[in-house]
Amino acid sequence: MTREEFDTLRTGDIVRGRATAQGYVVTGHYGHHVTAVRTINITNPDEWELILKSSHHVTPVEQS
Repeated sequence: MTREEFDTLRTGDIVRGRATAQGYVVTGHYGHHVTAVRTINITNPDEWELILKSSHHVTPVEQS
């Protein structure tokens, strides 16, 4: 990725690491750094436990 491409990343863009080929979804852009997350599918409720129940809706905010 070029610096120009990096600088124009926005929430929802999907990037992939060259070393691992793992994909990530961009969650924020903060000037000199970008945050991103990796997600998985969960299907069997017996294999999971709830750690914290969200009490509100979070709206992503982009900062540049």
